[in-house]
Amino acid sequence: MALATAALTVGGHALEWTLRDLEAGPGRVSSFELAAITHVGTGLGMLLIAVGKQPEGRWYIASMILLWAGLVAFCGPLYYYGLTGSASGMTLTMGGFSCLILAWIVAAFGFLRSA
Repeated sequence: MALATAALTVGGHALEWTLRDLEAGPGRVSSFELAAITHVGTGLGMLLIAVGKQPEGRWYIASMILLWAGLVAFCGPLYYYGLTGSASGMTLTMGGFSCLILAWIVAAFGFLRSA
């Protein structure tokens, strides 16, 4: 999972430079940058949760599901807006960001319970 996230991040940076060459608006480029940074942070989070001190199974599964849901719901509309300029999917970003925050809380709680 983490390798796929890393590959998507590298592709996102390549597309970001393409957007700069096409002279897309600053809002489109900054939304693409935010999505790429979130991809990197989520990928590192997945690696830390998977490789680090393993929490109990249910906390591990819950945090990974929430990380993936947050990644799709937060980064997907940002990438879509960056590529097309259409803000139709931006209503999902708040729910996706909430999933990402909740995933980190669940992972921290799982680590504390396993200590």
